[in-house]
Amino acid sequence: MTLTLSKPGTYLIGCAFHYSEGMRDVFVVAKGAKPGQEATPPPNATSSPKTGASPTGYGY
Repeated sequence: MTLTLSKPGTYLIGCAFHYSEGMRDVFVVAKGAKPGQEATPPPNATSSPKTGASPTGYGY
């Protein structure tokens, strides 16, 4: 997905189906921001999820 935000501000984005489960984020766009590398480094890798039954009951 590519997104171009031309006005400074705080933008909220979330999944219509999983918003209540925390699948949402915030973009803060500063005046004069230019496209390029990420301003914040990506987080460190985390361990793989545990195997077994899904806590939500879905069989993914």
